[in-house]
Amino acid sequence: MRVTRASAAAPARPALHLRPFASRFARVPYWFTGTLLPFLVTVVAAFFTIVLVAHLDQDETAITNAAFAAIATLGALSFSGARAVEEPAREGYVSAGQGFLFAALQVVSASVIRYGATQLHGGLQGYPQARLALDIGVGVLVALMFGFAMALVASSVRSLACGARDAASRGADGIAEDGNGRASRGGHDARAG
Repeated sequence: MRVTRASAAAPARPALHLRPFASRFARVPYWFTGTLLPFLVTVVAAFFTIVLVAHLDQDETAITNAAFAAIATLGALSFSGARAVEEPAREGYVSAGQGFLFAALQVVSASVIRYGATQLHGGLQGYPQARLALDIGVGVLVALMFGFAMALVASSVRSLACGARDAASRGADGIAEDGNGRASRGGHDARAG
């Protein structure tokens, strides 16, 4: 472009600057998945944990089975997503998948313990104190296991959000800077060709 005296002397018009608004708007989905969603998961988990504790003598296998199905699905999706993204995001996806997997194992273990206690409960008809001790002991154990699993789910959702944010920060062209300030594309130095 040639610079002439007329173009150099022309006053610059103020440009409409929407970047701060756009960058704030772009953070909304990550705020939702990274902050609000783990909070909502924690509230729902606390509710169902209280339901498990409040009904110690009832079989709540439906709750634990539904939780297992949802958590195992999230774990599988996290591991699948980890194969599709590059390194900074992959770590977040793998961490989330591991948390979901461990939480699913905790939930299914709690369900098996609860089911066994329910079957044993029927055999203790003539022993009301033993039934009460079984209900309280197993109920507290299952509630702790289920609560621990739900805490892992909330943490895994946060890891998943961090992984998604890292994947989005690479930009539309897939170029990001590595730790040394060099631009890289897909793990290779972009200057190398």
